Amino acid sequence: MESLNSAGSQADNVRTLFVSGLPMDAKPRELYLLFRGYPGYESSLLKMTAKNGKSTSPVGFVTFATRQDADEARKALQGVRFDPECAQTIRLELARSNTKLMALANAQLSAPQHLQMLPMAALQQLAAQQPALLALAQQQQQQAQFAQQLAQHQQYAQTAAAQAALMSQAAAAHTAAAATASTSTAPPCSTLFVANLSAGVNEEELRTLFKSFSGMVRLRLHAKGSSAVAFVEYSDIRSATQAMLNLNGHSVSSNERGSMRIEYARNKMADLS
Repeated sequence: MESLNSAGSQADNVRTLFVSGLPMDAKPRELYLLFRGYPGYESSLLKMTAKNGKSTSPVGFVTFATRQDADEARKALQGVRFDPECAQTIRLELARSNTKLMALANAQLSAPQHLQMLPMAALQQLAAQQPALLALAQQQQQQAQFAQQLAQHQQYAQTAAAQAALMSQAAAAHTAAAATASTSTAPPCSTLFVANLSAGVNEEELRTLFKSFSGMVRLRLHAKGSSAVAFVEYSDIRSATQAMLNLNGHSVSSNERGSMRIEYARNKMADLS
């Protein structure tokens, strides 16, 4: 009974989300931007899975302060398109353990061969007599848990690989956008700041472009001298983030300055009025 209660307590303490259904070109920064605006966010980890020695598709582990925070983020982002240009959606579920345990798996600390061959029960019995072996037994169990969860993810690998060819054209622009976005120091906001615009840029052309992403509420253009800036409000941070990642570095025909530079605004649109 004690062991059952212990297992239940460990499950209740899990506050890490396992993220699958990510595109092949997913970047750690993009995973971070998608989740960091949700209450309780602590850290995220992007990891490539492998099959027969070949990389297949990435998965993510996102840790929150509490299980409730993790569950709220899971409900809000379940089925969202990580890349709006791709039909593939992400799948979220509670991980078997918290992300901090991944550090043990990635450290590649291995037990002596004769201990690896022992069943877990035998290792635990030895640990009771020699406390130094307790950490070893726990590590082996944790590695097995993550290996099992990653193995379950393999069923999605072929689908992700097939979609990789369709995403190749969008990948370069998407990667450039993410790299530019990483320079933003403002916290996540539902309002975007758009710079590097010429004074003659067409406001309606900009509005049509940003409306192509769901959740766009309004756009305000401010021209001064030979340059202009714009503020674009979205209904929520998630929608604003998707637009920023995909439009950063994009060019419109009426902009004589070339590529736009997009980042989170320091204030919401309502605060700027």
